[in-house]
Amino acid sequence: IEDHTYRKNIRDANNNGTFIETQDWERVVGLDEDGVDLNRNYDINWIHGHTHKQNTDSKNICYDDHYDLYRGETPFSEREIQAIDSLANVNRFLLSIAYHSSRSGSIAESVIFPWGWKDKGQTEDDRKISPDYSVISKLGNIIREILGFPSEALLPQTSRTGNAHDWLYRETGCIQYLIEVGEFNYDHGIGDEPINSYYNPEDDLLIDNKYHETIEENLEAFFYLMMTAAGENISGFETISLSQITGIVSDEGSNEPVDAIVAILEMDGLVLKPRITDEFGRFRRLLHPDSSYTLVVSAPGYITDTTTIESNELVAGINPQFDINLDSHPLYQLKLNIQTPDNNTGNIQVIRQDSFSSDTATATNNIAWFLPEDYYQVTVTASGFSPTVIETLLNGNKEYSIYLDTEQTIIDEDFIDLSEWEIQSGDWTLDGEALSTQSE
Repeated sequence: IEDHTYRKNIRDANNNGTFIETQDWERVVGLDEDGVDLNRNYDINWIHGHTHKQNTDSKNICYDDHYDLYRGETPFSEREIQAIDSLANVNRFLLSIAYHSSRSGSIAESVIFPWGWKDKGQTEDDRKISPDYSVISKLGNIIREILGFPSEALLPQTSRTGNAHDWLYRETGCIQYLIEVGEFNYDHGIGDEPINSYYNPEDDLLIDNKYHETIEENLEAFFYLMMTAAGENISGFETISLSQITGIVSDEGSNEPVDAIVAILEMDGLVLKPRITDEFGRFRRLLHPDSSYTLVVSAPGYITDTTTIESNELVAGINPQFDINLDSHPLYQLKLNIQTPDNNTGNIQVIRQDSFSSDTATATNNIAWFLPEDYYQVTVTASGFSPTVIETLLNGNKEYSIYLDTEQTIIDEDFIDLSEWEIQSGDWTLDGEALSTQSE
């Protein structure tokens, strides 16, 4: 089957057990009932993607691609995306390119990067930009120039719909550029029929004289990214402009590599997953050579290391002088003496959280740990009893006596309606078991 308008995989989305033309897909843009848009199936902002057979608000292009942006039944429901997840988390890439084609030509010749999210009606000042935005946009602009795209063709990802480049950056720190190849449709939207500038069935895909520069230019841009990752300039190509700091995090005593979190405070944020070292203890980060930064390296059981990096310490390319040796924290005992009323026969759960993780244990009355110095929150709970929460800096041996009282109900609300509540602001609604701030 050859359908140059099709943009999804062949998931049996309408659950009829077939993949038949006119019944499951149309040989036109849109109206394909089967298939999942793989670039909407990642778990970041997946909730905002299109549901099955949802029409597209495509007022900015010259056709309606209804059903074409289906996000899938759940995040990572598609095996293709599961494969990307495994590949990216095992290899921890530094840079990446994803090549897309614009069917209408309306967004061809573009370089899109993570991220500059904003909702409809918001201004440029309302954008929520990625923590590494300055570095990502600088490198993206060089790629754009190599490709010969106009200045306005460098675009941060605006929508939040489960996109691959947003996920890859959030999940692993890898910076992925989505390059829309083909030619921009300058007559877009003027005539009755769209101009499919990327592919015309009467021409050869990307290979004929009309597109002879496309592959060459994209290979040059791709090679520039490889140079940046390697930190090496190659004669005849654009000179790399970013600094790359790299080093190995190891145990001060054993010199063994440590699984550590490596943060640049000036380029960090709550949306991002922690940037961790690889199996060799190595980390890599791209920085501006004319800026100063704060490097913070931490790991469970170790004293956090903080290093100030001045701009005069950085050069374009590899800066290999950032090996970090971490000292172990001393261990202290944290002991809990737990009492309950005599009629308690159930288990007691003890939830312990530190700066890095959470752990749950079952106890009968007393429990004790030897733990590295850190801030801890310990929650002791049992069915029918009010929980007790302890927060402490464990910088010496500590012991707590805890008595679990029988729980007392303060308010009992089944949310059949909102008659007992005073709505001070907003459009609060009840829909089944969901209490929402607005109907949508």
